Amino acid sequence: MGKFVDLAGKKFGRLTVLQLSDKRGNRGQIMWDCVCSCGKKTTVMSSNLVSGKSRSCGCSHIEARKRNAIDLTGKVFGRLTVLHRVGVKDRSILWLCKCECGNEVKASCTKLRGGRVASCGCLFMDMVNSYRGKNHPQWNRSLSDEDRAQDRNYPEYRNWRQVVFERDNFTCQKCGKVRGDINAHHIESYNSNKELRTTISNGETLCYDCHSDFHHQYGRGNNTREQFNKFMGEEV
Repeated sequence: MGKFVDLAGKKFGRLTVLQLSDKRGNRGQIMWDCVCSCGKKTTVMSSNLVSGKSRSCGCSHIEARKRNAIDLTGKVFGRLTVLHRVGVKDRSILWLCKCECGNEVKASCTKLRGGRVASCGCLFMDMVNSYRGKNHPQWNRSLSDEDRAQDRNYPEYRNWRQVVFERDNFTCQKCGKVRGDINAHHIESYNSNKELRTTISNGETLCYDCHSDFHHQYGRGNNTREQFNKFMGEEV
């Protein structure tokens, strides 16, 4: 038997431990009489208190369901106007929303009300575009355009890479590896397609191994979409 720890008087989430209970769990586990901040009394096993599995008498889940049950139809969150309910995901109601740009997107009640979703994604893209080139706060005026292109060390390129990663959920589009050492690969060659260097649709996330494999097969400098499609196993 493990060492007995007196939990009387201690607080775990909304629960305050009153005293050792006469009750025991199915396997003889120690239990404690507790009172929740809502006023309801309950009995909880030591392991559930200490591990954080039990943080209330259950009222917190009820309150969460009530919050999710609020009708958001017609409400506006940033650029999004809620159209109607479309389902449930991870215990949160999903709502179909229309963005000011015309796109439709599904968002959970939790993310909408918490301010974590405010557009279909266009808000972020507008922010990225507003910081392009000389408008970016990190723009280095001492570098020439040739220097920036050679080193790929300029804000617009760094923004492009980050947006490609976020669009692809930081996942290699070839093998499915998530995060780790990943690269933003230019489908149409960076060197020979100046106008496409920071075009989002010209980028794909590849892990280090897949990126190296691609360039081992097709070389570097004049790569094409046809090569990339073949590498990905798609018909050219």
